[in-house]
Amino acid sequence: MVLLSGCIAGQLPTVRTDQIEVRGIGLEGLTLAVRLVITNERHSDTIHLDALRVHVTVADQDLGVVDVPEAVDLPPNEPVIIESDVSVPVTSLPDLALAAAGGPVPYHLDGRAHVLNIGWTVDFEYDGDIPQNQIMGAAVPAIPFGLLP
Repeated sequence: MVLLSGCIAGQLPTVRTDQIEVRGIGLEGLTLAVRLVITNERHSDTIHLDALRVHVTVADQDLGVVDVPEAVDLPPNEPVIIESDVSVPVTSLPDLALAAAGGPVPYHLDGRAHVLNIGWTVDFEYDGDIPQNQIMGAAVPAIPFGLLP
């Protein structure tokens, strides 16, 4: 079984998080623009990505899991950029804004990309910081006056 697992893993693409940007934040939640670069560098045929699952944590708030349907062909040795909006509910908008008042806000993404014709998933993780101005610029209009210092 270990040998079989090694053979399949040797054919899976690599997934790299290229950029994360806040598109919007409000009472309905947080929308992140997630840009991934996926490269099929280990399989000689075109493979097909058909779904992404992303788990989002921002400023120690677990914002949950989002499933993003994708239909992308990954030809051999050609990086393919996938850009998806990931929208998650925010459990405490004031807490997130207060975290941003102290500087950049840390986030953690972990996810899976499903490869259709191989039938396996590729895991990826990424840690980064959302710039303070992105959170504050998006959050301040949605927070009732007087909740921010």
